[in-house]
Amino acid sequence: MPRISVLMPVYNTRPEHLCEAIDSILAQTFGDFEFLILNDCSTDPQVEEVVKSYSDPRIIYAVNERDLGISGARNRFLDMAQGEYLAVMDHDDISLPERFAKQVAFLDGHPNVGIVGTLTKSMSKGTVKPRPTEDVEIKKMLMAHCNLSHPSCMLRASVLKKNNIRYEEMFSLTEDYSLFAASSL
Repeated sequence: MPRISVLMPVYNTRPEHLCEAIDSILAQTFGDFEFLILNDCSTDPQVEEVVKSYSDPRIIYAVNERDLGISGARNRFLDMAQGEYLAVMDHDDISLPERFAKQVAFLDGHPNVGIVGTLTKSMSKGTVKPRPTEDVEIKKMLMAHCNLSHPSCMLRASVLKKNNIRYEEMFSLTEDYSLFAASSL
């Protein structure tokens, strides 16, 4: 069983962005992961061409029979994932090479923590958005807005399974906020 299941839905993304996203995961210094890539009925055939151009055995590629939407796709990942930890990734984002190593070390050292995130940098603006780092501050901010960057998060799979937490279809486009709020209670 892999330590991490990387969950990346794909849908009509630009090939160069998808390549950068995939390359950033395959370049992680922590390599014990399965890389689940789910095509949610993309209408762009280049999406599948890009994914199939990789031969890394950690990549598990699946295609939905029908468009499930983002919440449905993310829930399919929860059913597919074998890892102890779930690393969320989007098809147009880039992870730094030590992301997984640092997040696994943190979660291993803090068994009472269910979610860990990172700072994020806007590639177009070059800005880094400050984020709270203490549990109480994170929970306070979650009452007003989503202060965690979903594609930079790693979640403890057991917390979701034990509490039957899933992505809510009715909150699509803010499905991460709903999940984080349910997880932090």
